[in-house]
Amino acid sequence: FYDAVPIIPGTYTFNLLLENTVSKEFTSIEKTISIPEGDPLWLSPLILARRVAKNLPAGAASRAYQVGTLQIYPCPNSTFQVKDRLFLFFQIHGLNSELKESGILAFSIVKDGQMLQSSRKNVRDYGAGRDFLEEFSTDKLVPGTYAVKASLLDKLGREVLSQKADFLVSDKAIPGTWVTAQANPP
Repeated sequence: FYDAVPIIPGTYTFNLLLENTVSKEFTSIEKTISIPEGDPLWLSPLILARRVAKNLPAGAASRAYQVGTLQIYPCPNSTFQVKDRLFLFFQIHGLNSELKESGILAFSIVKDGQMLQSSRKNVRDYGAGRDFLEEFSTDKLVPGTYAVKASLLDKLGREVLSQKADFLVSDKAIPGTWVTAQANPP
């Protein structure tokens, strides 16, 4: 079940009650959620994926992890094989016109505190939206644990926002984890 509920700015407590329909057992979770005033600048968590389908038809039914014309297939365990493609998806909300025009996105892959790969790209090169997708190759990475970092820099090169996600590269054959979902109702 899903639904969209408009919420005015403020602080709320979200309570979720789950029932195991077989055993009739219940569990619950509670989380405080803060909805800020206005349109603050923030960077979503990074989604790591092995596969992304691009340029879906405009009339295609909406599915889980579909953003605009992209269908993202997340890698839930964040494990990639050597020679895999690592897709990094995130959103930046509240970008002002200055950051849209002169902001820079910096990406880095780090292992044990040492930067192994880095790249930079202008925010304006991604178009006018808030969705960002980058692709990396793992073919030059030896098996081990890594971190990928995405940073938004201002025109002076100062870090404004950043997010980091850990991932594992393995040389062993790993069955691919695919996440699929039926189309959401209109």
